[in-house]
Amino acid sequence: MLETLSQTLFLMVNPAQPSQLTLSVATFFANWLLDFTPLLLAGLWLWEGRRTRFAVLAAGLSMALGLALNQLIGLIYFHPRPFMMGIGHAYVAHVPEASLPSDHGTWMFSMALALFVHAQRRAAAAVVQAAVLVTWARIYVGLHVPFDFVGSFLVAGCSTLLVACLLPRWYGERLLIWQESLYRRFFGFVAITSLV
Repeated sequence: MLETLSQTLFLMVNPAQPSQLTLSVATFFANWLLDFTPLLLAGLWLWEGRRTRFAVLAAGLSMALGLALNQLIGLIYFHPRPFMMGIGHAYVAHVPEASLPSDHGTWMFSMALALFVHAQRRAAAAVVQAAVLVTWARIYVGLHVPFDFVGSFLVAGCSTLLVACLLPRWYGERLLIWQESLYRRFFGFVAITSLV
């Protein structure tokens, strides 16, 4: 029944004859919007305080764990993409691999939830808005059914919760110090080599 509902919702979003403008916008969101999210994390790391850096660290760990969980789920349960089931219209080429949970969705929802948990509300809200656009776009172009993103949200919730529980403050502080040391060394090296 859930599969039928998901496919019905998919067919409501995935058009038979899309306008070229809408399809171009959806294709951009589906393929490229995710690529801008690391810039947000980099900006938070560079221009905000130490508390924010801890949030960025937690977000990165949550995202990595979420993607690892996706791979594990894909090995245990294979859910085909819509074009593999012969439903709807695929407007973007994609390899025939598992669709549930969506890696795009897990990446963005994990980032948003981790930032929210660590009191970075404005950044989390921006990522949620981007995640909604990516969700709509990837359904619109025929790469996912809606429940793929429900699965992503659940995985993101689990990964964020695990990181929040398993990253005690004292260990997280050590990890943050190590990350900051790497960051300073890298930019020190870049500064020195640019002067040579």
